[in-house]
Amino acid sequence: MFRIVRAYQSDPDKRLDLHQEIHIALWRSFQGFEGRCSLKTWIYRVAQNTAASHIIRQHRTNAKALLSLEDVETTADQLDHQRGLEDRLALDRLFHLIHRLRALDRQLMLLYLEGLDLSLFPY
Repeated sequence: MFRIVRAYQSDPDKRLDLHQEIHIALWRSFQGFEGRCSLKTWIYRVAQNTAASHIIRQHRTNAKALLSLEDVETTADQLDHQRGLEDRLALDRLFHLIHRLRALDRQLMLLYLEGLDLSLFPY
């Protein structure tokens, strides 16, 4: 869940808010859990949906321009790729780019990076 929160929110204070929002959403929706999927999958989907809703609300209030995957690829090509960067710097850059994606593109990218079967999620 922390990876989802970090991928969706770059500001540390807002990360705490989003993490709390996810916990509240899980608590409220737990009675609706029917066991048709694993508990891990259900938690992941609730977390993804809550994070996406959080970002959509945030962008409506901030009215920032969102990028498509193609725009992010172009931006990534323009970044200065110095050799020998530590893994932490590479991870921070990845999260920075993920933050700039539109909500649906961000969800798909996170599912892919988590190694989950995308056919389980009907987007």
